[in-house]
Amino acid sequence: MTVPLTAGPRDGVADTSRPERRRLRTQRPFVAILTGQTLSQFGDYAFRIALPIEALRLTGSGRLLSAVLVAQSISLVLAALAGGVLADRAGSRRVMFLTDAGRGVVVCAATVAIATGRITPWALVVVALMLGVGQGLFQPAYQAAVPELVPAGQLTDAARAGALWRRLASLGGVPAGGALVAAFGTSWGFALNGATFVVAAACVGLSGRWPGQLVADRSARRGPLADFVAGLRYVGSRRDLEWPIAAFGVAVLTTFSPLFLALPLLLAPDGRAGTLQFSLVLTVAAVGGVSGSGAYRHVARSHPRGRVAMTALAVVGLSYAALAVAHPDVVWMTAAAFVAGAATTVGDVAWSSALQAHVPREVLGRVSSVDWVASFGLAPVGYALLPLALLYGSPRAVILCGGLVTAAFALAVGALRAVRSLT
Repeated sequence: MTVPLTAGPRDGVADTSRPERRRLRTQRPFVAILTGQTLSQFGDYAFRIALPIEALRLTGSGRLLSAVLVAQSISLVLAALAGGVLADRAGSRRVMFLTDAGRGVVVCAATVAIATGRITPWALVVVALMLGVGQGLFQPAYQAAVPELVPAGQLTDAARAGALWRRLASLGGVPAGGALVAAFGTSWGFALNGATFVVAAACVGLSGRWPGQLVADRSARRGPLADFVAGLRYVGSRRDLEWPIAAFGVAVLTTFSPLFLALPLLLAPDGRAGTLQFSLVLTVAAVGGVSGSGAYRHVARSHPRGRVAMTALAVVGLSYAALAVAHPDVVWMTAAAFVAGAATTVGDVAWSSALQAHVPREVLGRVSSVDWVASFGLAPVGYALLPLALLYGSPRAVILCGGLVTAAFALAVGALRAVRSLT
């Protein structure tokens, strides 16, 4: 759900052979960046446990958590408007370093405030807002950086490697975060995340000389807004992009946004007591994600990537609906989480590797921004409407209905001829 596929394919998009996959390890700047981001994501997943628990601890209700998520999503969308433009103009490396370092400072300051008992609900909202800005600037820059660091023939393997290590990071970060929060409090989850942001920034700074440190179109006299509009027009020129991106937006509104609020309320309504069950579900989803990285090669060989992405999105929606139905049966809940994690990885790899292989480098950052804004633009609406939805329905009902809507829409989009031919 990260990036769209567009015209202009480069050579060497197919899966590479085993010797070529080994050569990916010799791309030292890419390995350094991937190492830093893996550690950063390890901390992110610990933070995902600590944040909702801290919000519930401060107020005892889901209102603060909803406000935190609204602030983070709005700032992410607004920052993503500029993130791709900055990456194309100033260079991906500079944007990545500054955003990782800045987020490290913010989270470390929040850690001190929580540990000393000085954190307030409004301060938690501000922290979420600043983290959203950092993520919105970082993600388009990272998408644009990968083609600078690896040859075109290894882009699919680079996408698979990134997805695999993200899931491995969650596999370690979720239980680590759950154990830290349950044993010592939420400040430890925040501290782990802050430290890994600092390490990730250091990896960017020490990654050596990048093979393709190209800043596209430096001499253009267009303004940043005109640059973003150019990326929007580039995406809009392909009808086979519009419906899949719409499907991702629907999924964010109906499934992924509710999960951040409704799932903690379903599994850990009284704070720490359900933290371990909450972390168990996320850990099993991470295990599924690791298996999905390996399964992708077999799936992608015989099916168009557009169909793979939409089918995977439908499976994610159905899996989370099944998780809601299965609660409180832990066995069936974890089985549903495993399938959801595997499908998420398959869809992510199909979409992101296609974008990096088919979009010219000079517009890749802006196209990534457009996809992020279009996909996550409905997230603030979803977070804002969730408290109202929970007045009329239980967390289980919210997750169930949202998952079914996501699955139905994704299957409908996947049946379109233009999407079926998206290869």
